[in-house]
Amino acid sequence: ARSAVLQRMVSEGYIREDEAVRVTRRGMPESMAHVVVPNLEQANFDSPTRSGTPFRAPFFVAEVLYQLREVLSDNTTLSKGGLHIHTTLDLSLQERAEQILLEDGKTMRLGEDKGEAALVAMEPSTGAVRVLVGGRSYAKSPYNRAMLARRQPGSAFKPVVYLAALATGLATPKTVVEDEEVVFKRQKGSSAHGASAGGASEWVAISTKEKDKLRVEARKSRALEKQRVLERIQKLKEEDQKRLKSHQEKKNQVKKNLQAMQEKLVQYDATLDSVEAEGGGGQGKDGKRSTRRRERERDQKLGSILREVSNLEEALWELEESEPVPGEELTELQETLEKYHAMEERQRQRQAMHGLNGSGFDDGFSESDDSDSENDYKPQNYSRRYRGVVTLRQSLSDSLNVPTVKLANLIGIDSVISMARKLGLKGKLPANLSLSLGSCEVSPFEMTHAFNTIAAGGVCSKPHFITRVKDSSNKLLYRNKSSKKVVVAPHCCAEMHSMLRSAVTSGTGRAAAK
Repeated sequence: ARSAVLQRMVSEGYIREDEAVRVTRRGMPESMAHVVVPNLEQANFDSPTRSGTPFRAPFFVAEVLYQLREVLSDNTTLSKGGLHIHTTLDLSLQERAEQILLEDGKTMRLGEDKGEAALVAMEPSTGAVRVLVGGRSYAKSPYNRAMLARRQPGSAFKPVVYLAALATGLATPKTVVEDEEVVFKRQKGSSAHGASAGGASEWVAISTKEKDKLRVEARKSRALEKQRVLERIQKLKEEDQKRLKSHQEKKNQVKKNLQAMQEKLVQYDATLDSVEAEGGGGQGKDGKRSTRRRERERDQKLGSILREVSNLEEALWELEESEPVPGEELTELQETLEKYHAMEERQRQRQAMHGLNGSGFDDGFSESDDSDSENDYKPQNYSRRYRGVVTLRQSLSDSLNVPTVKLANLIGIDSVISMARKLGLKGKLPANLSLSLGSCEVSPFEMTHAFNTIAAGGVCSKPHFITRVKDSSNKLLYRNKSSKKVVVAPHCCAEMHSMLRSAVTSGTGRAAAK
């Protein structure tokens, strides 16, 4: 069939005979090798792999066949066939891309197979998809990774962060930020899945320098607090000693008084026994009255002594029951002091174990509220080295992680998500600082759309594969309607273009310029 078409083109004068021979000798593209072409009418449009039929540019054609069902609502039209489908495909670029992916897949990387790959190319001004390669070989795997495979974009997501910062007006390519070892700590009162109240950033960045300073401050604060605790304990102990001494003196005095009254009672009993032994007064009326009077006086005096003894015994019992004890404040302070001693002991043990002195270790800093926890976020540069003060242009050019996360924290992760949506990323985007380093899942097609919008100066054009569809009688069934929207200010995209050029000319993308 291919030779017949070429001969017809020669006879009609479109090409010369030698050109037809040269094309025939060239053979079919490698992407079509060993592929059996099925009947188009039996193509499975509902297949989850969107396989379609493997013509030239099989991945592109498969996607077109899949989208035809959405473009043409009448399934009868599809079953009739004879459609003339005009697409955005650039066949020469498509087949060159297929060849590049095939040849690249034949080479090893670090002694291992490179695995699969995908490639997408769009026209920035219109959103027309010119190239779509969903894998290295359609014959081996028709799965369209360009459209369906969702992977973490990693550093490819960083331009979204920088563009969001440029759009807020809080930063320019010349804005400086310090590239340093840092830990991001979640502020108190903010949840693990959202920003803190009022829309403020839920994270606080603490650099190693700041953390060392905090360690020193914590050490001084702890020493001062310990000294205050010791002084307060000493004062409370002195007050307790005074209360205990006063209490003991009262108790001794009561005991002394009680002993005296008991001795008085014994002496009085002895006096009564002596009087009774000697006998009473006369037998007359006066004698009897005198005797009764003495008995009343004796009873009153005895009762007075007994009451005094009883009162003193009760007072002594109350004093013994109310023995002074250390107050709650003293107990709590002593417990606090024990904690300080335990912390210092653990610190000495760690220093002995690691051979570190007090100035080079955390000095118990991990016991405080400023310690690293499992909820903290500690990004690192790929090289594990830090550059110090850099501009945003240098940071993006060299793909530095820490400044990127700092920038995302400055403008708020919500601003980053909003920019990603504007650029066309539709998948789930976690509201975490790690998003700034590409901790989300997107398809190659979505990422191409995002960069396409940046390349177009902030104008988002809806990606499309099909420009128009006609039936067998040349009746127009569908025409693509251009959909454009300005989502980012042109001057912000111009600055981003400049920053991305730096990445190619002097940054991590230098190899691409060779």
